[in-house]
Amino acid sequence: MFDVLIDSVATVAAAGGDGEGGSTILRFLGRLHPLVIHFPIALTIVAAVVELCNIIRRKATASEFAYAATGFAAVFAVVAAFFGWFMADYEGAGPKTALFLHRWLGVISAGALVIVFFCGMAGRTGRRISALNGYRWGLLLCAILVTVGAHFGAEMVWGKGYFTKVLFGSNPVDPIIDPIIDPIAGPIAGPIVEPSGEPDEFTTTVLPIFQARCVECHGPDKHKADLRLDSAAAIFAGDKKYWVITPGDAAASILIERVSYPIENPDVMPPKGETLTEEQITAITKWINDGAPYAKLDAGPAKPTPKPEPKPTPEPPVEDSAFDNAVTALRDRGVLVMPIAQDSEFWEVNASFANPPFDDAAISLMSGMEEALASANLARTKVGDGGMAGLVGFGNITNLRLDNTGVGDGGMEPLLALTKIETLNLYGTQVSDQGIETIVQLPNLKKLYCAGSKTTAEGVKAVQAKYPMVEIFGPDAPEAPAAPATEEPKPAE
Repeated sequence: MFDVLIDSVATVAAAGGDGEGGSTILRFLGRLHPLVIHFPIALTIVAAVVELCNIIRRKATASEFAYAATGFAAVFAVVAAFFGWFMADYEGAGPKTALFLHRWLGVISAGALVIVFFCGMAGRTGRRISALNGYRWGLLLCAILVTVGAHFGAEMVWGKGYFTKVLFGSNPVDPIIDPIIDPIAGPIAGPIVEPSGEPDEFTTTVLPIFQARCVECHGPDKHKADLRLDSAAAIFAGDKKYWVITPGDAAASILIERVSYPIENPDVMPPKGETLTEEQITAITKWINDGAPYAKLDAGPAKPTPKPEPKPTPEPPVEDSAFDNAVTALRDRGVLVMPIAQDSEFWEVNASFANPPFDDAAISLMSGMEEALASANLARTKVGDGGMAGLVGFGNITNLRLDNTGVGDGGMEPLLALTKIETLNLYGTQVSDQGIETIVQLPNLKKLYCAGSKTTAEGVKAVQAKYPMVEIFGPDAPEAPAAPATEEPKPAE
């Protein structure tokens, strides 16, 4: 456990406090929430029980112990709510979700405990009866609030009905046996064309992947972010705008985006264990591009149909028109374009599944997103050295994926203009030892992936020794020796 804590603190220290590092620190603070939340819950309930006994015994003064416990509970509740707010930002605290209720009940409880504590300060001697009564009954109300809030927190971790089903039991309809009408997710928002008696691609190929890697967190018992992947009915339940799968368009499907992230990305799915294999991602992508058959949303053919024209919207301001045009052009090209986080001003572009494949000429479609683009995924595209010059103006990119492309040494020089890059993936490219020796000069570079490229173990070893501050994942080689004591750190660009 201490090793994990030390690694986490090291990660935060390495991230710094600005830009992407700032979000790393906030995410780290958010993950401290479970560490502190149980203390104020226990203190509040114990203090409320003590004061309830005093109410029953008609004592005229407040318990010193209960008052002190309330003070500690208020302090830790505020800290827990502070950490929990950041945690919820990265876990999808949308309206009508258990996380949304848990978040706001925690904030309300923390505020109420602070008020109750000051009421106790005024009334604990018994001389101010109204303040004493406010303290006592307010404390009882806070105990109820933290209990209900904790209940929603437990459901997110252990699954819906975790507490009640122990007492009353449950026997819901198996969503796999009865995939059309799901008692929890409800019917899908459109008519379903039931599959024929023959085995279909979803049942034989896609669903087993979901069951093996996704259902633990997105199933009938536990459905994080209100997402279920245990049946066709659950996947396509509710409003279409919240679906993680867009039938006929894998590039626009959030599910494909999340499972395609590299393992070091904190948003990769599944978050535990190995990521999905290329074969598994390809199978899911094919099923989606075929129209996600099994739960067809229209009575027409399963093959993708043209997207409806967007509804007319007011003309955007002149300064935003270039950005909006770029987003529209990229999406029309089959590229996934979205903010990197809720309410973030920075965006990410994923062209790895565009069809026909993204190429050097298509780089120009990104023009207008120069200030907003923070992450670009050009993996498995047809971009080469010529396209790298088109990225020169995108100075806010921190994460760039060029793996399995035709980029070589000639494309490294233009990328030196992207001084904020922290993670660069050159796996399976044409980059050689000369190329990585060029690109490693980026002032903020932390991780460089170059295995499967034209680099050699000896070349990587030499560059690693010269730039020990960059973590290089290259061809297998003996561990690189530490930099000599006289080695000067890399000068800032």
